[in-house]
Amino acid sequence: MSGHPEPLHLDTTTGADGTPCVSVRGELSHTTAPVLDEQLRALAGPGTGPADVVIDVSAVTFCDSSGLSALLAAHRRTRRRGGSVTLRGPRGTLRRILRLTGVDVLFVVEDPDDAARDGAAPAGEVPPHALDAAAGGQA
Repeated sequence: MSGHPEPLHLDTTTGADGTPCVSVRGELSHTTAPVLDEQLRALAGPGTGPADVVIDVSAVTFCDSSGLSALLAAHRRTRRRGGSVTLRGPRGTLRRILRLTGVDVLFVVEDPDDAARDGAAPAGEVPPHALDAAAGGQA
């Protein structure tokens, strides 16, 4: 963490399957975690909300216990609705915190580096070789 906290930027989109995705960029700390928590709570809306949620954390530069708490709260809310939280691309401090605390097993963890090594595309994307095959191998 730097001397000056990096602001938190959130962007919410909806995947092709209707699953909301919140992209998180910056530091997830005691000063910014409430913003993420509020955004994730808003996804539920007045009804039951979506069952599954994707949180793209690949651009999180720092995470403390407050950030972890916001992610765990999202897990509890989606679990009550019968869904799951997918964490996309956790790196650095966040990845270590998830592993050391043992809570990584509560989430679906997508690692784009693993997908690239396996020749697979990240969830929701079609690998290029599949498009070639669908087109009869013609470019």
